[in-house]
Parts: sequence; C-alpha cells; structure tokens
Amino acid sequence: MRTFFGRIRGGATRFGYLRQLLRGFESAGGGDIDAVMHFIPVSPEGEIRALERKIADLVAERDRTPSPARRDTLDVEIRGLRERQLRLRTNVERPFLGLFQFILGAETEERLHRFGRTVAKEFHARGMELIPPNGEHLKAFRLAVPTGGIEPEAFQPFSEALETTNAADFYPFVRYGLPYTEGIVVGRDPTGDVAVWHPWDPALPNQHMIVIGRSGAGKSYATMLLLVRSSLWGIEHAVLDWKGEYFDLAVLLDIPYIALGERSPDRINPFDLDILKNPTGKSYVSLHETINAVRSLVVRMLRVYDYANRDVQLILPELIASLYEKRGITRDPDSLYTYPPGKITARPVRKEMPTLSELYEAMRRHPSPDVQKAAEGLKPFTRLGHTPAFAIFDGPSTREDLARAPLLVIALDGLEQDVMRPIALTAVTQWLANRWAKARPGVKKRLYVEEAQNLFLDPDAGPWLESAYRELRAYNTGVVSITQGLEVFLRNEHGRAALRNSTIKVIGKQQGVDIEHVGDVLQLSQGEKDYVLSARTGQFLFRIDEIAAFVNFEASPTEHMLYTSDPNDPLYAERKRQVEAKLRQKGATG
Repeated sequence: MRTFFGRIRGGATRFGYLRQLLRGFESAGGGDIDAVMHFIPVSPEGEIRALERKIADLVAERDRTPSPARRDTLDVEIRGLRERQLRLRTNVERPFLGLFQFILGAETEERLHRFGRTVAKEFHARGMELIPPNGEHLKAFRLAVPTGGIEPEAFQPFSEALETTNAADFYPFVRYGLPYTEGIVVGRDPTGDVAVWHPWDPALPNQHMIVIGRSGAGKSYATMLLLVRSSLWGIEHAVLDWKGEYFDLAVLLDIPYIALGERSPDRINPFDLDILKNPTGKSYVSLHETINAVRSLVVRMLRVYDYANRDVQLILPELIASLYEKRGITRDPDSLYTYPPGKITARPVRKEMPTLSELYEAMRRHPSPDVQKAAEGLKPFTRLGHTPAFAIFDGPSTREDLARAPLLVIALDGLEQDVMRPIALTAVTQWLANRWAKARPGVKKRLYVEEAQNLFLDPDAGPWLESAYRELRAYNTGVVSITQGLEVFLRNEHGRAALRNSTIKVIGKQQGVDIEHVGDVLQLSQGEKDYVLSARTGQFLFRIDEIAAFVNFEASPTEHMLYTSDPNDPLYAERKRQVEAKLRQKGATG
C-alpha cells in the first residue's frame, strides 16, 4: 500500500473532477484506489494579502523581463490573480486549502509498483501530479484515517489554494451534466457519463438557440448531430444553408434540398399563400402577411437600380393586392380554391398564384410615371428580362410539398453574391416565416440559420431574424443561429435581441483575446472560460437557461461519415463516393 498527495496541474478544476480522475480504475484489476479530501477554511484577509505579495513579485519580474513572450505570460498570470483577489474581496468566493490523498493498494509489491506507475501516468494526463509524502507514508496513511490523530496542517506544503467553486468541483456524490433523463444522446460529459438533451423541454420559456465557436470547433458537426437526432424525436427542421454544407447529408438521407440558382429546377414563388390560424383558432389566408413580404422583396429588387422611391413604395401594396383580387382571393380560406370548368369532381383545385411578371405588367400599365419607370427596375428579375440568373423568383413554386416537409434545406451558395444572395435572403426568410413556421403552429419546429452573421448585418434580413426570435415562439418554432463569434450578436440590436431571447447556448472553442468579453456577456464562470479556451473539436459548453454542462459531442461511425468536414478523414472520402453513387442511381432512374 502506498500513499500519494495530488497537485492540480495548471490550477484549473472542472465540475466532476474527482470522477474524471478516477474513471476507468473502478474495474481496472491492477489494484485499488481510495481518495481522501481535506478542505481547510482560511482567512480571506490573509489570502488577499498573500495574493498582493505574489502580484507585486510578478509585476516586478514582468518589468525587468526583456522577453515579450514572457511578459505576455506574466500579464495573464497577474490578471488571473487580480480576478481571484476581487472575488475574495467581494465574497463571491471563499478561500480554502485543499489536500488530496490517493491511497493505492495491490496484492503484491510488484503489482503495486506497476499499478502505481499506471495511475501516475493517467493522472498526469488528466491534470493532476502524484507526489509521494517525503518518506512519511505511515504518517500520511494515519492522516487518511479519522482516528489517526494527524491534522491536515502537518502536510500543508502539499496543499492547494482553492476557492469555493474549486472545492465544489471535487464533490463526488452528484450527477454531472445535463439534467435530463429523457431525450436524445448528444455525447458524453467529462466524467464519461452519457449526456442526454431534451430537444423540446416544455419548462423552458422558448426553444431558441445560438451556437458559437471559432473555425474548427465543430459547429456544423454538432448542429447536424442535434438536427438529425432531434428529427427522430419528432421535431421538424428547416435549414438556411449559406455554404452548401448540407448537400451530402440531404442526398444520403433523402432530405428535400432546394439549391436556389439559375440552373436549379426548383423555384419558390414569393406570392404563395397559406392558411393560418389566429389565436382563437379561426383559419384565415395569409394575404396581408404575403402582400407585405412581396412588397419588401420588390423594394429590395428596385433598390439595385435606384427605383425604390417613396411614392413607388406606397403604391406597391395596392398593386400586389390587385393581383389577388383578380383571382377572387380574400382572407377566406375557401377563396384559395376553384373547381375546374367542365369537370365533375368533388375535390377543389388550388388557384394559381400571381407572379413577378404579372406585377411588372401591372406596374408598366400604371398611370404614374414613377411606377412605370420602376417597372423597368423590376423587369431584370422577371422572365421578361434578359438576366436568367436574376429571375429565379418569377414563376410558380415547383415543390408545393416543401412547406410540409419534416426536414428541408434551402441553399444559397449557388447565387450571385452581390445582388441575388441579399435578395434571396429577403424572399426565403419571408417564405419560411409565413409558409413553414406560421402555417402549422401545432407542430414543433426549429429553423437553423448557418453563417447567421450574414443575416444580422443585412438591412432586411436582420430585422426579420430579430422578429423571428420574438414572434415565432408563438408558432411553436425555435430559431438557431450558428456563427463563429459572439461579436456577431453584439454589432447591432438585431443580434443583441437574438442573444437575449436564446434560452439555449452552445459554446465551442474561443480565442484568448475574446474570452473575457465572452465570459462577461454570457456570465461564464472561470472554469467555464478555461474549458472553452482549451476545448478541442467537438467539445462544447451547453448552457440551458441557468444550467451549464460540458459536452463532448459523439456520433456513431455512420453519423460521423455524414457530418465530418475533414477532407483528410477516410470517412469523408467514403461519403463523397456514396453521394456520387446515389446521384448516378437517381439519374439512371429518372
């Protein structure tokens, strides 16, 4: 039997730290480990004075150090000590001395030596050094026994300066991680336990989410995992795909994938209407909502050529409404349908919707010279113009089933960047709100927005996304914004509103220059800041309202093949091969 004291490497702890250290040794077979912890309260005043002396020594060393790299390291250490000093002064934390003992036992001396080397190596990798008690093994063993008569102060040189939070991190009799017993498995927590997330916790005020993390943090991987597994739980999803990252996933899982562009056969008609329900449950046609949405889209188009003057903007709603009036369409749901002449049928047929070409003709015939002139600004975006790449929103929708699809992807990467992507943002976001989110308030849904910074900074899509975070909760829809940095949400009120209204925050790898700001805005503890600074790909801090947990996202081999974006991963190449094979098969069959 041998006794060791433990010293934390780097001084950082995490909740469940003791379980993380001991994980895997419960049934190792080489020996046994007993852990004993001693926590000794110390005077805050004395600890503050000790910190002042240490800070002064480090400041003096920094001032005489010629190396810039060493000065930067000392600055970080000084800042950490000053933050600790502030926490003690304001009673946010209380100081302790922590003494950690690990008693190793085995059946033979040879096994004990072998087991001791294994434990020391594993503990080192897990953040703790094992130190022998300077030949005082018997005295150290007596310290571990309540009746041994030895006080912890006898081994004070082996103790650690801790705060209340550090002490709590070692508390062994709690379950770490997310608080759910039902839901979807998303990975494991640092102790190795399975992490379960409820994809639609009814106790939360809303289901909105943000996902942030620097490049390489695994954001797309994590969001794809959440999306696919939540779909199996019954949540429906729509994805606004900025870079075409979801194409392979859509092909292999037979997900409707709308790649907007000149060569795409798919079209979305912004004039499409749907039947909605008001708060009392009465059905009505989304006429006013769609007129406003089409007006916003047309104004966006007219701005390209500076035709969107005030008088034109005032006249547009009347012109758009007249196209519906010609068809006899009102807010009455029955007005959306007609019976084909000359046919005996019990099933009504949905009326054809107006198009941008029709609106262009109506503007061209309008008595106002300004409106006639503006018609020429709209013409390039219709089939009557000479720019097919701009006419992708003119004509009937090709996929009437899209609004009812349990999972769909709309990709914008094939669009011309300067003109058509901003216009498509206006068209697609309005379509998603009116035809997908609001049309079925009884269905639980989430809208995933990749590269969300492009929407927050857009003059039309930014206000829409802000309103989506406020309003779509009433239609059983959560919004998920995915982007690299927190600063995206702080640049304007649209992003700040999304941040305030997001109950769920998934935070991946952060940079050192950003961490203090991120920590202040999101109210992260020091341990949480340390975690996201050192996080590897796939490791995230999961914040759900006031609950926080560290999660290492884990996928099955098949899922990993679907989600990985690493071109050096053999499963990435295998996915590409399967996608090509499936596309060839689809081409051969029709």
